[in-house]
Amino acid sequence: ESQDSEEIVASPRDLTPPEPPQGLAVVSGIGRVFLTWNENRERDLAGYHVYRTDKSSGGEAERLTDVLIKRTTFSDETVKPGAVYIYWVTAVDRSGNESVRSREFKATLETIR
Repeated sequence: ESQDSEEIVASPRDLTPPEPPQGLAVVSGIGRVFLTWNENRERDLAGYHVYRTDKSSGGEAERLTDVLIKRTTFSDETVKPGAVYIYWVTAVDRSGNESVRSREFKATLETIR
């Protein structure tokens, strides 16, 4: 029988992202777009990120949340009249795993006359 090998300490690492948020609803208003979605049920959920792209100008996707938000609502007040935006939300767990996109929703803002 050979001698025992050296001991190695290993810590499991969470690589499983949360499920994408469900039930996204988008409502356009004057000077803002309001989003709401269903709360994720993962016990290790850290929060959500909100994204959009400006279809009117062919813009790139941008993350609207600098830090994770804990609530399931978001008000985008950086919109422009006449623009068409596509929104989606992702969930992030405490290990930093980010879900795939929620269902996308389009918001069209009316031009103020």
